[in-house]
Amino acid sequence: MKNTDFIGTREGAPIAGYHYTYFCKLLRDGVIPAYRVNGRWRISKSELLAFIAKGSNQATASSANLPAKSQVEFIANSQNQ
Repeated sequence: MKNTDFIGTREGAPIAGYHYTYFCKLLRDGVIPAYRVNGRWRISKSELLAFIAKGSNQATASSANLPAKSQVEFIANSQNQ
């Protein structure tokens, strides 16, 4: 893949339809495939689009299976820490 095939978290979160903080948690939990390069997350745009196409509700991490209200609560709690 070319370097232009990879995006950062700020660009990936809106594409996936998640709040930035929650998107980063999904990356850390391995729900969305991503790579750490020099301490920063790099996401393959094609892998992100494939994740979206298969339906993110099929994710295996427990936080990804939360209803939207719980996602909002998770985001609020993480910002208060």
